[in-house]
Amino acid sequence: MLFHSFRRIMESLKRTSERTVVLMACPSIEKGMLKLSLGYLKACAKQKGFHVRCIDFDSKSLGELTQSDYQLMADLILRHTPYAVGFTIYRHSLDTTQQVAAHLKKTIPTLPIIYGGPELHNPYTRNRTDLHADLLVLGEGEDTFVEVLEELNSERPNFLRVKGLGIAKRMHQNQSSSSNPNVRFENVYESNQLFDFTEFREPCKDLDSLPLPDFSDFRLADYQSVTPIMFSRGCPGNCSFCVEQNCLGRGYRCRSAKNIFSEITHYYSLGRRSFYVRDSALNGSPKMLNELCDLIISSGYKIFLTGNAQLRRSTIELLPKMRAAGFYKLQYGLESASPSVLKDMHKNPDLTTIGRLLRATAEAGIGVMLYFILCYPSETEADFQQTLDFFQENAGFFDDIYVSICGLIAEDPYRIPQYLHAHQSAYGVQWSAANWYNHNVDDEVRRSRVRRFYDKAVEIQVSLGKTFPSLESTMNDLDHYRREG
Repeated sequence: MLFHSFRRIMESLKRTSERTVVLMACPSIEKGMLKLSLGYLKACAKQKGFHVRCIDFDSKSLGELTQSDYQLMADLILRHTPYAVGFTIYRHSLDTTQQVAAHLKKTIPTLPIIYGGPELHNPYTRNRTDLHADLLVLGEGEDTFVEVLEELNSERPNFLRVKGLGIAKRMHQNQSSSSNPNVRFENVYESNQLFDFTEFREPCKDLDSLPLPDFSDFRLADYQSVTPIMFSRGCPGNCSFCVEQNCLGRGYRCRSAKNIFSEITHYYSLGRRSFYVRDSALNGSPKMLNELCDLIISSGYKIFLTGNAQLRRSTIELLPKMRAAGFYKLQYGLESASPSVLKDMHKNPDLTTIGRLLRATAEAGIGVMLYFILCYPSETEADFQQTLDFFQENAGFFDDIYVSICGLIAEDPYRIPQYLHAHQSAYGVQWSAANWYNHNVDDEVRRSRVRRFYDKAVEIQVSLGKTFPSLESTMNDLDHYRREG
Protein backbone atom coordinates (compact mmCIF):
# COMPACT_ATOMS: atom_id res chain seq x y z
CA MET A 1 0.00 0.00 0.00
CA LEU A 2 1.37 3.36 -0.99
CA PHE A 3 -0.67 5.56 1.35
CA HIS A 4 2.32 6.58 3.43
CA SER A 5 4.45 7.14 0.33
CA PHE A 6 1.79 9.44 -1.12
CA ARG A 7 0.78 11.20 2.11
CA ARG A 8 3.00 14.19 1.32
CA ILE A 9 1.44 14.40 -2.16
CA MET A 10 -2.04 14.37 -0.63
CA GLU A 11 -1.13 17.14 1.78
CA SER A 12 0.24 19.27 -1.05
CA LEU A 13 -2.92 19.05 -3.16
CA LYS A 14 -4.92 22.19 -2.56
CA ARG A 15 -8.38 22.51 -3.95
CA THR A 16 -8.94 25.33 -6.42
CA SER A 17 -12.00 26.96 -7.89
CA GLU A 18 -10.34 27.11 -11.30
CA ARG A 19 -11.20 24.60 -13.99
CA THR A 20 -8.25 22.24 -13.80
CA VAL A 21 -6.56 19.70 -16.02
CA VAL A 22 -4.37 17.18 -14.24
CA LEU A 23 -1.19 15.92 -15.90
CA MET A 24 0.53 12.97 -14.34
CA ALA A 25 3.27 10.39 -14.73
CA CYS A 26 2.87 6.88 -13.36
CA PRO A 27 5.82 4.97 -11.90
CA SER A 28 8.43 3.99 -14.49
CA ILE A 29 12.08 2.98 -14.73
CA GLU A 30 13.08 6.67 -14.45
CA LYS A 31 12.20 6.76 -10.78
CA GLY A 32 13.04 10.06 -9.17
CA MET A 33 13.79 11.98 -12.39
CA LEU A 34 11.87 15.17 -13.14
CA LYS A 35 9.60 14.70 -16.16
CA LEU A 36 10.64 17.22 -18.80
CA SER A 37 7.48 16.56 -20.83
CA LEU A 38 5.20 17.53 -17.93
CA GLY A 39 7.19 20.72 -17.36
CA TYR A 40 6.87 21.82 -20.98
CA LEU A 41 3.19 20.94 -21.28
CA LYS A 42 2.30 22.84 -18.11
CA ALA A 43 4.33 25.87 -19.17
CA CYS A 44 2.73 26.03 -22.63
CA ALA A 45 -0.78 25.58 -21.26
CA LYS A 46 -0.18 28.21 -18.57
CA GLN A 47 1.08 30.61 -21.23
CA LYS A 48 -2.32 30.29 -22.94
CA GLY A 49 -4.28 30.84 -19.73
CA PHE A 50 -5.13 27.25 -18.79
CA HIS A 51 -4.81 25.92 -15.25
CA VAL A 52 -2.85 22.67 -15.17
CA ARG A 53 -1.76 20.70 -12.13
CA CYS A 54 1.07 18.16 -12.48
CA ILE A 55 1.31 15.10 -10.25
CA ASP A 56 4.24 12.71 -10.39
CA PHE A 57 3.70 9.30 -8.83
CA ASP A 58 7.08 8.05 -9.94
CA SER A 59 8.13 7.10 -6.44
CA LYS A 60 7.60 3.37 -6.18
CA SER A 61 8.90 0.41 -8.15
CA LEU A 62 6.38 -1.16 -10.52
CA GLY A 63 6.41 -4.56 -8.88
CA GLU A 64 5.08 -3.22 -5.59
CA LEU A 65 1.86 -1.70 -6.90
CA THR A 66 -1.56 -3.20 -6.12
CA GLN A 67 -5.15 -2.46 -7.09
CA SER A 68 -5.44 -0.42 -3.90
CA ASP A 69 -2.52 1.71 -5.06
CA TYR A 70 -4.13 2.32 -8.46
CA GLN A 71 -7.35 3.37 -6.74
CA LEU A 72 -5.40 5.68 -4.42
CA MET A 73 -3.69 7.37 -7.37
CA ALA A 74 -7.06 7.83 -9.09
CA ASP A 75 -8.55 9.29 -5.89
CA LEU A 76 -5.68 11.76 -5.55
CA ILE A 77 -6.26 12.93 -9.12
CA LEU A 78 -9.99 13.37 -8.51
CA ARG A 79 -9.33 15.62 -5.49
CA HIS A 80 -8.80 18.36 -8.10
CA THR A 81 -12.20 17.73 -9.74
CA PRO A 82 -10.46 17.90 -13.15
CA TYR A 83 -12.34 18.33 -16.40
CA ALA A 84 -9.67 16.24 -18.14
CA VAL A 85 -6.68 14.10 -17.15
CA GLY A 86 -3.50 13.63 -19.20
CA PHE A 87 -0.87 10.91 -18.83
CA THR A 88 2.64 10.83 -20.27
CA ILE A 89 3.49 7.20 -20.91
CA TYR A 90 6.53 5.11 -21.61
CA ARG A 91 6.75 1.40 -22.27
CA HIS A 92 7.45 0.62 -18.61
CA SER A 93 4.65 2.82 -17.27
CA LEU A 94 1.91 1.85 -19.74
CA ASP A 95 0.34 -0.95 -17.71
CA THR A 96 0.23 1.17 -14.55
CA THR A 97 -1.28 4.07 -16.49
CA GLN A 98 -4.01 1.83 -17.88
CA GLN A 99 -4.90 0.61 -14.40
CA VAL A 100 -5.20 4.15 -13.03
CA ALA A 101 -7.19 5.27 -16.08
CA ALA A 102 -9.55 2.32 -15.61
CA HIS A 103 -10.29 3.42 -12.04
CA LEU A 104 -10.89 6.99 -13.21
CA LYS A 105 -13.32 5.83 -15.90
CA LYS A 106 -15.11 3.58 -13.43
CA THR A 107 -15.68 6.57 -11.12
CA ILE A 108 -16.43 9.19 -13.83
CA PRO A 109 -17.12 7.47 -17.20
CA THR A 110 -17.36 10.82 -19.04
CA LEU A 111 -14.00 12.17 -17.81
CA PRO A 112 -11.81 12.80 -20.91
CA ILE A 113 -8.50 10.95 -20.63
CA ILE A 114 -5.55 12.01 -22.79
CA TYR A 115 -2.42 9.94 -23.44
CA GLY A 116 0.87 11.24 -24.79
CA GLY A 117 4.45 10.04 -24.84
CA PRO A 118 6.80 7.90 -26.93
CA GLU A 119 5.01 4.60 -26.30
CA LEU A 120 2.11 5.80 -28.48
CA HIS A 121 4.34 5.50 -31.52
CA ASN A 122 4.18 1.75 -31.16
CA PRO A 123 1.20 0.74 -33.36
CA TYR A 124 0.61 -2.29 -31.15
CA THR A 125 -0.04 0.05 -28.23
CA ARG A 126 -2.50 2.16 -30.21
CA ASN A 127 -4.46 -0.98 -31.10
CA ARG A 128 -4.84 -2.21 -27.53
CA THR A 129 -8.47 -2.42 -26.43
CA ASP A 130 -7.66 -1.72 -22.76
CA LEU A 131 -6.14 1.77 -23.11
CA HIS A 132 -9.11 3.58 -21.49
CA ALA A 133 -8.03 6.71 -23.41
CA ASP A 134 -10.21 9.14 -25.34
CA LEU A 135 -7.45 11.16 -27.05
CA LEU A 136 -3.89 10.28 -28.08
CA VAL A 137 -1.35 13.06 -28.59
CA LEU A 138 1.27 11.97 -31.13
CA GLY A 139 4.60 13.64 -31.82
CA GLU A 140 5.68 16.82 -30.05
CA GLY A 141 2.78 17.55 -27.77
CA GLU A 142 2.90 21.19 -26.72
CA ASP A 143 0.76 22.74 -29.49
CA THR A 144 -1.51 19.71 -29.76
CA PHE A 145 -2.18 19.67 -26.01
CA VAL A 146 -3.03 23.38 -25.95
CA GLU A 147 -5.43 22.98 -28.89
CA VAL A 148 -7.08 20.01 -27.16
CA LEU A 149 -7.68 22.21 -24.12
CA GLU A 150 -9.13 24.90 -26.36
CA GLU A 151 -11.58 22.38 -27.82
CA LEU A 152 -12.50 21.03 -24.38
CA ASN A 153 -13.35 24.58 -23.32
CA SER A 154 -15.32 25.47 -26.45
CA GLU A 155 -19.10 25.27 -26.77
CA ARG A 156 -18.90 22.78 -29.64
CA PRO A 157 -15.66 20.77 -29.40
CA ASN A 158 -14.37 19.36 -32.67
CA PHE A 159 -11.18 17.43 -32.12
CA LEU A 160 -10.86 16.68 -35.82
CA ARG A 161 -9.54 20.23 -36.18
CA VAL A 162 -6.49 19.34 -34.05
CA LYS A 163 -3.46 17.98 -35.90
CA GLY A 164 -1.39 15.18 -34.43
CA LEU A 165 -4.30 13.66 -32.49
CA GLY A 166 -5.86 10.23 -32.18
CA ILE A 167 -9.58 10.40 -31.38
CA ALA A 168 -11.46 7.43 -29.95
CA LYS A 169 -14.21 6.42 -32.35
CA ARG A 170 -16.70 6.48 -29.49
CA MET A 171 -16.11 10.25 -29.33
CA HIS A 172 -18.02 10.48 -32.64
CA GLN A 173 -21.15 8.83 -31.26
CA ASN A 174 -23.04 12.11 -31.14
CA GLN A 175 -22.44 12.76 -34.83
CA SER A 176 -25.19 11.75 -37.20
CA SER A 177 -23.02 9.48 -39.32
CA SER A 178 -21.43 7.66 -36.39
CA SER A 179 -23.71 4.66 -36.80
CA ASN A 180 -21.58 3.61 -39.76
CA PRO A 181 -18.22 2.36 -38.39
CA ASN A 182 -16.61 2.65 -41.83
CA VAL A 183 -17.33 6.35 -42.32
CA ARG A 184 -14.29 8.53 -43.04
CA PHE A 185 -14.62 11.89 -41.34
CA GLU A 186 -13.10 14.98 -42.89
CA ASN A 187 -9.51 15.61 -41.70
CA VAL A 188 -9.00 11.94 -40.74
CA TYR A 189 -5.58 10.90 -42.04
CA GLU A 190 -5.45 7.31 -40.76
CA SER A 191 -7.58 4.95 -38.66
CA ASN A 192 -7.41 1.72 -36.75
CA GLN A 193 -10.19 -0.23 -35.03
CA LEU A 194 -10.32 2.14 -32.08
CA PHE A 195 -9.06 5.58 -33.12
CA ASP A 196 -9.21 8.07 -35.97
CA PHE A 197 -5.97 10.01 -36.46
CA THR A 198 -5.75 13.53 -37.78
CA GLU A 199 -2.98 14.84 -40.01
CA PHE A 200 0.58 14.65 -38.68
CA ARG A 201 1.63 17.86 -36.92
CA GLU A 202 4.92 19.34 -38.05
CA PRO A 203 7.46 19.66 -35.22
CA CYS A 204 8.22 23.00 -33.61
CA LYS A 205 10.88 24.73 -35.70
CA ASP A 206 11.79 27.51 -33.26
CA LEU A 207 12.60 25.83 -29.96
CA ASP A 208 13.52 29.21 -28.43
CA SER A 209 9.83 30.09 -28.68
CA LEU A 210 8.94 27.47 -26.06
CA PRO A 211 8.66 28.71 -22.48
CA LEU A 212 10.99 27.22 -19.89
CA PRO A 213 9.62 24.03 -18.30
CA ASP A 214 7.38 24.73 -15.32
CA PHE A 215 8.21 22.45 -12.38
CA SER A 216 6.39 24.59 -9.83
CA ASP A 217 4.14 21.68 -8.83
CA PHE A 218 7.15 19.61 -7.75
CA ARG A 219 9.40 19.86 -4.72
CA LEU A 220 12.80 19.73 -6.40
CA ALA A 221 14.40 18.41 -3.24
CA ASP A 222 12.35 15.22 -3.57
CA TYR A 223 14.01 14.37 -6.90
CA GLN A 224 17.43 13.26 -8.04
CA SER A 225 19.97 16.05 -8.04
CA VAL A 226 20.22 15.70 -11.83
CA THR A 227 17.93 18.10 -13.70
CA PRO A 228 16.78 17.17 -17.22
CA ILE A 229 17.34 19.83 -19.89
CA MET A 230 16.73 19.94 -23.64
CA PHE A 231 19.27 21.44 -26.06
CA SER A 232 17.68 20.15 -29.26
CA ARG A 233 15.08 17.90 -30.83
CA GLY A 234 15.47 15.49 -33.70
CA CYS A 235 18.77 14.05 -34.80
CA PRO A 236 21.38 14.97 -37.43
CA GLY A 237 21.75 11.27 -38.19
CA ASN A 238 19.48 8.91 -40.07
CA CYS A 239 20.30 5.51 -38.59
CA SER A 240 18.46 2.63 -40.22
CA PHE A 241 17.41 1.04 -36.90
CA CYS A 242 16.16 4.24 -35.26
CA VAL A 243 12.57 5.45 -34.83
CA GLU A 244 13.49 8.98 -33.70
CA GLN A 245 11.88 10.42 -36.83
CA ASN A 246 8.74 8.47 -36.05
CA CYS A 247 8.42 10.40 -32.77
CA LEU A 248 9.85 13.82 -33.65
CA GLY A 249 9.72 14.06 -37.44
CA ARG A 250 12.58 14.66 -39.84
CA GLY A 251 15.29 17.20 -39.24
CA TYR A 252 17.42 18.47 -36.39
CA ARG A 253 16.55 21.66 -34.50
CA CYS A 254 18.44 23.23 -31.62
CA ARG A 255 17.91 26.07 -29.19
CA SER A 256 20.26 29.01 -29.15
CA ALA A 257 23.12 28.97 -26.67
CA LYS A 258 21.72 32.05 -24.92
CA ASN A 259 18.32 30.43 -24.50
CA ILE A 260 19.81 27.27 -23.01
CA PHE A 261 22.07 29.27 -20.73
CA SER A 262 19.11 31.27 -19.41
CA GLU A 263 17.52 27.99 -18.31
CA ILE A 264 20.74 26.80 -16.68
CA THR A 265 20.93 30.14 -14.85
CA HIS A 266 17.36 29.68 -13.60
CA TYR A 267 18.11 26.25 -12.16
CA TYR A 268 21.45 27.44 -10.81
CA SER A 269 19.60 30.07 -8.76
CA LEU A 270 17.53 27.22 -7.28
CA GLY A 271 20.64 25.33 -6.24
CA ARG A 272 20.60 22.81 -9.09
CA ARG A 273 24.11 22.02 -10.33
CA SER A 274 23.84 18.76 -12.26
CA PHE A 275 22.14 18.40 -15.67
CA TYR A 276 21.22 15.54 -17.95
CA VAL A 277 20.79 16.65 -21.57
CA ARG A 278 17.76 14.77 -22.92
CA ASP A 279 18.82 14.93 -26.58
CA SER A 280 19.68 12.37 -29.20
CA ALA A 281 22.88 14.34 -29.89
CA LEU A 282 23.91 17.20 -27.62
CA ASN A 283 26.78 17.91 -30.05
CA GLY A 284 24.52 18.08 -33.10
CA SER A 285 25.41 21.76 -33.54
CA PRO A 286 29.12 22.41 -32.86
CA LYS A 287 28.55 26.17 -33.19
CA MET A 288 25.83 26.25 -30.54
CA LEU A 289 27.80 23.94 -28.24
CA ASN A 290 30.92 26.09 -28.54
CA GLU A 291 28.94 29.25 -27.70
CA LEU A 292 27.23 27.56 -24.77
CA CYS A 293 30.54 26.39 -23.31
CA ASP A 294 31.87 29.96 -23.56
CA LEU A 295 28.83 31.29 -21.69
CA ILE A 296 29.14 28.71 -18.92
CA ILE A 297 32.89 29.23 -18.51
CA SER A 298 32.52 33.03 -18.46
CA SER A 299 29.80 32.79 -15.79
CA GLY A 300 32.03 30.90 -13.41
CA TYR A 301 29.27 28.36 -12.77
CA LYS A 302 30.53 25.05 -11.41
CA ILE A 303 28.08 22.62 -12.94
CA PHE A 304 28.02 19.05 -14.24
CA LEU A 305 26.56 17.99 -17.59
CA THR A 306 26.08 14.64 -19.31
CA GLY A 307 24.04 13.21 -22.15
CA ASN A 308 24.03 11.47 -25.52
CA ALA A 309 26.51 12.58 -28.19
CA GLN A 310 27.33 11.54 -31.73
CA LEU A 311 30.73 10.17 -32.68
CA ARG A 312 31.69 13.21 -34.78
CA ARG A 313 35.18 14.37 -35.76
CA SER A 314 34.16 17.99 -35.17
CA THR A 315 33.73 17.24 -31.46
CA ILE A 316 37.41 16.42 -30.89
CA GLU A 317 38.60 20.04 -30.79
CA LEU A 318 35.69 21.02 -28.53
CA LEU A 319 36.38 18.42 -25.85
CA PRO A 320 38.79 20.48 -23.65
CA LYS A 321 36.34 23.39 -23.62
CA MET A 322 33.43 21.03 -22.90
CA ARG A 323 35.31 19.65 -19.90
CA ALA A 324 36.03 23.17 -18.64
CA ALA A 325 32.31 23.97 -18.96
CA GLY A 326 31.34 20.98 -16.82
CA PHE A 327 30.73 18.06 -19.18
CA TYR A 328 31.89 15.05 -17.20
CA LYS A 329 30.48 12.15 -19.24
CA LEU A 330 29.34 11.55 -22.83
CA GLN A 331 27.22 8.65 -24.03
CA TYR A 332 28.20 7.64 -27.55
CA GLY A 333 26.19 5.36 -29.81
CA LEU A 334 28.90 3.15 -31.34
CA GLU A 335 26.49 0.23 -31.94
CA SER A 336 29.04 -1.93 -33.80
CA ALA A 337 32.74 -1.98 -34.65
CA SER A 338 32.25 -3.66 -38.00
CA PRO A 339 32.67 -1.12 -40.84
CA SER A 340 30.28 -3.06 -43.04
CA VAL A 341 27.58 -3.16 -40.35
CA LEU A 342 28.09 0.53 -39.51
CA LYS A 343 27.72 1.41 -43.18
CA ASP A 344 24.56 -0.69 -43.32
CA MET A 345 23.27 1.19 -40.28
CA HIS A 346 23.88 4.51 -42.11
CA LYS A 347 26.52 5.42 -39.54
CA ASN A 348 30.13 6.58 -39.85
CA PRO A 349 32.25 3.46 -40.62
CA ASP A 350 35.59 5.21 -39.95
CA LEU A 351 36.86 3.28 -36.93
CA THR A 352 40.15 5.22 -36.94
CA THR A 353 38.32 8.49 -36.29
CA ILE A 354 36.04 6.79 -33.76
CA GLY A 355 39.07 5.48 -31.88
CA ARG A 356 40.66 8.96 -31.91
CA LEU A 357 37.48 10.49 -30.53
CA LEU A 358 37.20 7.95 -27.71
CA ARG A 359 40.84 8.51 -26.77
CA ALA A 360 40.49 12.32 -26.98
CA THR A 361 37.37 12.24 -24.80
CA ALA A 362 39.13 10.19 -22.14
CA GLU A 363 42.26 12.36 -22.29
CA ALA A 364 40.11 15.48 -21.83
CA GLY A 365 38.94 13.99 -18.54
CA ILE A 366 35.43 13.19 -19.77
CA GLY A 367 33.98 9.77 -19.01
CA VAL A 368 32.52 7.66 -21.82
CA MET A 369 29.60 5.27 -22.01
CA LEU A 370 29.16 3.28 -25.23
CA TYR A 371 25.91 1.95 -26.63
CA PHE A 372 26.06 -1.29 -28.60
CA ILE A 373 23.37 -2.91 -30.73
CA LEU A 374 23.90 -6.63 -31.27
CA CYS A 375 22.45 -8.90 -33.96
CA TYR A 376 21.76 -6.41 -36.73
CA PRO A 377 20.38 -8.42 -39.69
CA SER A 378 23.63 -8.15 -41.67
CA GLU A 379 25.89 -8.89 -38.67
CA THR A 380 27.87 -12.06 -39.30
CA GLU A 381 29.97 -13.92 -36.76
CA ALA A 382 33.05 -12.18 -38.20
CA ASP A 383 31.35 -8.78 -37.75
CA PHE A 384 30.53 -9.61 -34.15
CA GLN A 385 34.13 -10.65 -33.51
CA GLN A 386 35.32 -7.29 -34.88
CA THR A 387 33.13 -5.59 -32.27
CA LEU A 388 34.54 -7.77 -29.50
CA ASP A 389 38.10 -7.01 -30.65
CA PHE A 390 37.47 -3.25 -30.77
CA PHE A 391 35.80 -3.49 -27.38
CA GLN A 392 38.91 -5.02 -25.88
CA GLU A 393 41.47 -2.86 -27.71
CA ASN A 394 39.80 0.38 -26.54
CA ALA A 395 38.82 -0.75 -23.05
CA GLY A 396 40.86 2.02 -21.43
CA PHE A 397 38.82 4.76 -23.07
CA PHE A 398 35.31 4.07 -21.76
CA ASP A 399 33.72 3.42 -18.38
CA ASP A 400 30.34 1.82 -19.04
CA ILE A 401 28.49 0.08 -21.83
CA TYR A 402 24.85 -0.46 -22.65
CA VAL A 403 23.83 -3.44 -24.77
CA SER A 404 20.57 -3.86 -26.66
CA ILE A 405 19.22 -6.27 -29.24
CA CYS A 406 18.36 -5.05 -32.73
CA GLY A 407 14.60 -4.98 -33.17
CA LEU A 408 12.50 -4.45 -36.26
CA ILE A 409 9.84 -1.96 -35.18
CA ALA A 410 6.48 -2.63 -36.79
CA GLU A 411 5.71 -0.23 -39.63
CA ASP A 412 3.58 2.68 -38.54
CA PRO A 413 1.09 3.77 -41.21
CA TYR A 414 0.69 7.13 -39.47
CA ARG A 415 4.32 8.19 -39.25
CA ILE A 416 7.76 7.78 -40.82
CA PRO A 417 8.61 4.06 -40.78
CA GLN A 418 11.79 2.52 -39.43
CA TYR A 419 14.08 2.10 -42.45
CA LEU A 420 15.18 -1.35 -41.35
CA HIS A 421 11.63 -2.68 -41.06
CA ALA A 422 10.61 -1.14 -44.37
CA HIS A 423 13.59 -2.81 -46.14
CA GLN A 424 13.58 -6.13 -44.29
CA SER A 425 13.21 -8.16 -47.48
CA ALA A 426 16.67 -6.97 -48.59
CA TYR A 427 18.09 -8.80 -45.55
CA GLY A 428 16.13 -12.00 -46.14
CA VAL A 429 14.15 -11.44 -42.95
CA GLN A 430 11.45 -13.94 -42.04
CA TRP A 431 9.20 -14.10 -38.99
CA SER A 432 8.47 -16.82 -36.48
CA ALA A 433 6.63 -16.48 -33.15
CA ALA A 434 6.56 -12.67 -33.64
CA ASN A 435 10.36 -12.45 -33.86
CA TRP A 436 12.49 -12.04 -36.96
CA TYR A 437 15.33 -14.23 -38.16
CA ASN A 438 17.49 -14.64 -41.26
CA HIS A 439 20.63 -16.48 -42.38
CA ASN A 440 22.75 -14.48 -39.89
CA VAL A 441 20.56 -14.15 -36.81
CA ASP A 442 18.11 -16.30 -34.86
CA ASP A 443 17.24 -16.61 -31.16
CA GLU A 444 20.12 -18.95 -30.44
CA VAL A 445 22.59 -16.52 -32.05
CA ARG A 446 21.09 -13.59 -30.12
CA ARG A 447 21.45 -15.26 -26.77
CA SER A 448 24.94 -16.51 -27.54
CA ARG A 449 26.22 -13.08 -28.60
CA VAL A 450 24.66 -11.28 -25.64
CA ARG A 451 26.25 -13.74 -23.19
CA ARG A 452 29.65 -13.56 -24.91
CA PHE A 453 29.54 -9.77 -24.92
CA TYR A 454 28.83 -9.69 -21.21
CA ASP A 455 31.56 -12.25 -20.56
CA LYS A 456 34.01 -10.00 -22.44
CA ALA A 457 32.91 -6.99 -20.37
CA VAL A 458 33.65 -8.92 -17.18
CA GLU A 459 36.96 -10.17 -18.56
CA ILE A 460 38.30 -6.71 -19.38
CA GLN A 461 36.81 -5.29 -16.19
CA VAL A 462 34.59 -2.64 -17.68
CA SER A 463 32.92 -0.82 -14.83
CA LEU A 464 29.47 -2.32 -14.37
CA GLY A 465 27.91 0.86 -13.01
CA LYS A 466 24.24 1.72 -12.72
CA THR A 467 24.10 2.52 -16.44
CA PHE A 468 25.12 -1.06 -17.26
CA PRO A 469 22.02 -3.24 -17.66
CA SER A 470 22.03 -6.73 -16.21
CA LEU A 471 22.23 -9.76 -18.43
CA GLU A 472 18.75 -10.66 -17.19
CA SER A 473 17.28 -7.29 -18.27
CA THR A 474 18.84 -7.60 -21.72
CA MET A 475 17.36 -11.05 -22.09
CA ASN A 476 14.00 -9.67 -20.99
CA ASP A 477 14.27 -7.08 -23.76
CA LEU A 478 14.91 -9.94 -26.17
CA ASP A 479 11.71 -11.59 -24.93
CA HIS A 480 9.88 -8.25 -25.43
CA TYR A 481 10.99 -8.12 -29.07
CA ARG A 482 9.86 -11.70 -29.51
CA ARG A 483 6.37 -10.82 -28.23
CA GLU A 484 5.89 -7.49 -29.98
CA GLY A 485 8.16 -7.50 -32.96
